[in-house]
Amino acid sequence: MNKKSHSNGFTLVELLVVVAVFAIIATIAAPNLRTLFLENRATTQVNQLVEALNVARSEAVRRNQAVTLCRVGETWADGWALAPRGSSGESDCAPGQLREGGNLLREWGALEGATLNLTSSSDLDRIRFDRAGMLEGNPLTFTYTIPGTNVEPREVGVSAVGRVTRE
Repeated sequence: MNKKSHSNGFTLVELLVVVAVFAIIATIAAPNLRTLFLENRATTQVNQLVEALNVARSEAVRRNQAVTLCRVGETWADGWALAPRGSSGESDCAPGQLREGGNLLREWGALEGATLNLTSSSDLDRIRFDRAGMLEGNPLTFTYTIPGTNVEPREVGVSAVGRVTRE
């Protein structure tokens, strides 16, 4: 009698086919995964800005005094800090002076790998909310982008009444 031997396992050809199919799928999925990570980063960082603006507005109402959201570097993407308006009517937004004077209510860090531009009638380094939570000055819009990517720019607006919107 002739017995056929039955072998358990895979042949080398079968293994190579599986590895090739896996490599093709990974090549197709990798760019989409990068975009997903960048989209999540953009959403998180825009949410930080929205939070800062909402906290500034609510602190102004809660304290019944104007508060100022100041950029802490050369651009808004370098981070921002929240300070109450001082007795002189102005808040001192210099980063070192905020900490030394004890006026710093809260600080948000820099945005990693992104740009944040403020569109307004003037180049503002600070945004003020009065004690009623209204924006002092003209409505403004922040535009968030991640340069060199296909992530859609995001906009955050602040109306004259202080309402913060994502666009």
